[in-house]
Amino acid sequence: VDTKIANAIGALDVADTAEDGKYVSAVSEADGKITVTRAALPDYTNTYDAKGAAAQALTDAKDYANGLNTAMDTRMDAAEGKLTTLIGSTLTYLIAYFISNIPLLNISLGITPLSFLITVVLLFIINIIIGLLPIFVLLNMTPAKLTAKYDM
Repeated sequence: VDTKIANAIGALDVADTAEDGKYVSAVSEADGKITVTRAALPDYTNTYDAKGAAAQALTDAKDYANGLNTAMDTRMDAAEGKLTTLIGSTLTYLIAYFISNIPLLNISLGITPLSFLITVVLLFIINIIIGLLPIFVLLNMTPAKLTAKYDM
């Protein structure tokens, strides 16, 4: 009886070896015997290509953000320049106003406080519009449009 049992158990043994490029997709059993079904490994080449493209898009987006930061820093420097211009213009106006009011010199520059104020306000409005126009154009573009149009 022991021999019959050992032979019956031995008959259930299945010789199976791994196959290159395949994986076990299913395991089934019939009458105590196990059968292995294999399938070919999927091609992940496109997945890795997409991962590389996503990494490149992330790098491009970071470069774009850094470019915007640089542009905003430049605009802030320009705003500081405008403040310096305002201070210099005001001092120039005050000097010209006091010189024109010295009776001995008899000089008439035709600068009134109102004309000075209107000129400075108009210059500031024009500077702000011209200075911020490129920023608004860049901010309204999608990153894909930026990378497609400009070589970053």
